[in-house]
Amino acid sequence: MMKLVGATLILIGSGAIGFMMAAGYRNQGMALQQLLRALEYMGCDLQYRMTPLPELCSGAAQVCTGCVKNVLHSLSDELDKQAVPDAVAGMKAVVSQYPNLPGKLQECLVLLGDSLGRFDLSGQLQGLTSVKKQAQMELEQLRANQDLRLRNYQTLGLCTGAALVVLFL
Repeated sequence: MMKLVGATLILIGSGAIGFMMAAGYRNQGMALQQLLRALEYMGCDLQYRMTPLPELCSGAAQVCTGCVKNVLHSLSDELDKQAVPDAVAGMKAVVSQYPNLPGKLQECLVLLGDSLGRFDLSGQLQGLTSVKKQAQMELEQLRANQDLRLRNYQTLGLCTGAALVVLFL
């Protein structure tokens, strides 16, 4: 009876790991979608209102959810307190505070920090467009084989658990 309980727990645990990996992959795609929403907001706001950078980041954070919202709020606070000299240093400091951000999202956020506040209006809009294209490209790569990859992660977790059960029994 004890072996059966242990085998069930191993199977459930390894299956859960596979499902968590699939969920992380989905979350990465949702975070990139949120970043695209924030970039769209920033582009429109800069073009028509020429909002100061801390207010721009705060407004963009309000249209987002999740980790992108937290990063943009933190950047707005850093810039508002003038704790950092510019948006580049601010974004790098904020991204380092969130080590669990997906790698592709980190790259896009650092590119965003490089383009904000350094150039005139047309340069900033061009930088936002560049970051937007990069984020769209990353999102397309994620979506290319998303269904197959998610199923593979889930199946791999369950198969690993089954293999461990066979080994231990």
